[in-house]
Amino acid sequence: MRRAYTYSLDSTVLGANAVNVPIGIRIHRPFVLRKITNAVTPTGRYRINIWNERDDFRYFVVRVRDDLVVGNGQGRCYLYEGYVFNAGDRMVVELADDSGSDNTVKIDFHGYEIVDEKVTVPEPGWAPRGFLLELSGANALGSEATVEGGVNASLTVTEDTRFRAMTLSQTGAFELNAYIQQYQMWLFDSMVRSQDFLGTTTDPVYFSDITVPGGGAYGKDLVFRLTDVSVASNTILGFIYGVSRIQNRVKGGVPWWETV
Repeated sequence: MRRAYTYSLDSTVLGANAVNVPIGIRIHRPFVLRKITNAVTPTGRYRINIWNERDDFRYFVVRVRDDLVVGNGQGRCYLYEGYVFNAGDRMVVELADDSGSDNTVKIDFHGYEIVDEKVTVPEPGWAPRGFLLELSGANALGSEATVEGGVNASLTVTEDTRFRAMTLSQTGAFELNAYIQQYQMWLFDSMVRSQDFLGTTTDPVYFSDITVPGGGAYGKDLVFRLTDVSVASNTILGFIYGVSRIQNRVKGGVPWWETV
């Protein structure tokens, strides 16, 4: 049996450009996290990461700006895969101010509890994982310019990863493609315009599994090619996510998929 349940992070004040002391939320029963929302409209932008204290597995490789995974204002972005926590686990939340001034946030974590049922989301041996694509400031995509790889335009994938969705925030239109550098394998047949492919800001777009083999400590690179078509400098924040293998990541004990 599954029943809806929400955990809340009470109103928290982030100092200007500060990172909070990670906050732990105790999980009462087996819980699958499906979406994150702002319980109140934050007073500024912030970045967020979450992990399970038991195995220290970061669900995002880096902290991700809230509007890419939470949505604008009180909107939300559904997480493609459920994030699974056992009874007694602590969901750890790390926040960082991105607004340059004191920022008050209150966040809800929505999902469902598992009662008398074995957890099957995500598949055994895999866990949700997200990566950030960021072109801003000095690295912004210039007017009618093309960027391929380089600073903030490639992702190093150390574990086998299946990419399944993407959200985006941008200031103009651009065309996008990406390839696995070690195999010279393009993800799309041709460049895809951002509005046509990704929809409105923060709307997740789903695609068939794109599997990037892991490369151990050295990783394999998923390299983006972006061309501006807005005839203006274009600031791009993208969040691409799916699932990664998590073998050898559990710090002792039995993995969660064998205990629930």
